[in-house]
Amino acid sequence: MSKYQTCAHSAPWQPPIPLDDEEKGYPVGRFCKHACRSMAVIRDPAVCESCTQYTDPTKLITINTGDYHAEIYFDRLEDMPLSNIRKVFKLLLADPWNNEGAIRQMTLYLDAAVIESKEVWKQASIEYQNGWRNVFNKKSRLKEDRQKLRENNRLTAAVKRSKARHERWVKLQTCWAEAQPDANTRV
Repeated sequence: MSKYQTCAHSAPWQPPIPLDDEEKGYPVGRFCKHACRSMAVIRDPAVCESCTQYTDPTKLITINTGDYHAEIYFDRLEDMPLSNIRKVFKLLLADPWNNEGAIRQMTLYLDAAVIESKEVWKQASIEYQNGWRNVFNKKSRLKEDRQKLRENNRLTAAVKRSKARHERWVKLQTCWAEAQPDANTRV
């Protein structure tokens, strides 16, 4: 798989399209922000690596269940609705012999994602505690007060965002544990 096809917004593989100035263009999705003019192409496939939608191909798992085949990127799991994630987990566990490697990868990835998100949350909390400054008059128009308020708002948003992301990964890990067949057996 080429670099420009590992981008989440890229189009299925198609040959390069010749552009007007003798350059090659690589097809991407219609709404890619890196697309040239009105055409859905990019001039340089390396721009996908700097794109926010870029997905590392090593974080790809393949699910095979009967006639069903799916490829899912781990780092896109948190963007999916919870009901769809539960369905993916059920499909993954429906045929444990064929999906043994994917099940192992999923368990390891979810554990690592929870630990990483907790560390990011702790770091954001430390930055919040060290960087937050009190402003007595919130409606003040002084430049230094507005700058303090702006920084306080940025720090607060960063903590909230990292906490929400950590809670989401914990929820996904809980759903994964509930989907495991041995977790539902009772003594």
